[in-house]
Amino acid sequence: MPRVSRKVAQHPKIWLCCTPKSASTYLDQILNHLWRNDCCSGSPVPFWNDRYQEPDVLSVAKAIGFSSKPYFSGHHHQRNTSFFSKTFLNAHLYEQSVPVIVQTRPLNDTLVSIKDMLDDNYANYGEVKGPYIVGLNADWHAMDDVAKYISIAAAYAFWHISFVKSWSTYPNAMYVTYSDVTLNTVQTVKNISDFCSIPKSLDEIEMAINTVNSLPKKLRRLNVGKSGRGSKVLPNEVIDYIEKLEVICGLAK
Repeated sequence: MPRVSRKVAQHPKIWLCCTPKSASTYLDQILNHLWRNDCCSGSPVPFWNDRYQEPDVLSVAKAIGFSSKPYFSGHHHQRNTSFFSKTFLNAHLYEQSVPVIVQTRPLNDTLVSIKDMLDDNYANYGEVKGPYIVGLNADWHAMDDVAKYISIAAAYAFWHISFVKSWSTYPNAMYVTYSDVTLNTVQTVKNISDFCSIPKSLDEIEMAINTVNSLPKKLRRLNVGKSGRGSKVLPNEVIDYIEKLEVICGLAK
């Protein structure tokens, strides 16, 4: 395993690390299409519900194979932990660290979007799916919106803040937001390509975006959330909880 880890660490890579509900699937699809001839890629975490865990070294090593192309790892809910840095990012002993695209969305808006998703899951599947929340399937339909938001915030808010803080000192990160991706898509993708040293023309970028936009909505998974709605929708109890948590974690504005 140490030899495999060294192989993975030494290979050129580009990582897209994101908070949930930040239009990450949409951006990942665009970049995968745009860079299909420039990068090799694969699933570094085998299962959807494991996305909060560290990437799988063997899966990455298999995807890399004998390719000399950068390995693009997209759509990752991955904090910058010491294991992640040593095994996947900084252990290559080169001066230039791996470029990381850090994609985020304001926590207030994220909580609203997560609730929308969970309500939809319960309505369509009869249960709450995904790693966000555990043990509320029997009670979810009877909870009011305030109780739902409080439960989601208690389960998720600290991870979100921890994610943002973990990347704050990484030296080679580019930060993009939900609004960047959804409202200024072409320029955002152009900036990302330049940052990752894979320059693309505006025509190529627009073609990739149009290809993804032509996919069925279910595959694009681009929700219709509007930036700033969290502050208008969330109960005061949840807003107060988030503000106190940000103070405790040193992220208060």
